[in-house]
Amino acid sequence: MSSSPPVPSFQEPTGPDPDLQHESGLVNYAAASVGAELTASSPSFHNAGNLLARTKDKYAMADCDEEPKWVSVRLGSEIHVDVIAISNNERHASGVKRFKVFAGMDKDGKDWSQIGYFEAEHTGEEQVFRT
Repeated sequence: MSSSPPVPSFQEPTGPDPDLQHESGLVNYAAASVGAELTASSPSFHNAGNLLARTKDKYAMADCDEEPKWVSVRLGSEIHVDVIAISNNERHASGVKRFKVFAGMDKDGKDWSQIGYFEAEHTGEEQVFRT
């Protein structure tokens, strides 16, 4: 495991973009099936690699008390990130509330830039956020 990504100064999170919900044609570049891989996660994350799985039968868990919770994902292709989509398929579990997304070309996170700070709703539906 590596150290956590840099924490930027405070800003208000943005919510899901209702115009993008269930938009067809989006490609999931963070899927293991297209070459993405989990490179690191916070210490108490269990099965974090399942975040990249296509099946809804696999899941990841993190201890509620651990702060911050984080994962680092290497995408399989160099891309420009326009949107981020998340979903929580487990109805009886807490989900992501506020989350930050960083991007960069180096592997260690030293030159990463924050590309979004978001606030998700507590729903079982996919939520799409514009970066």
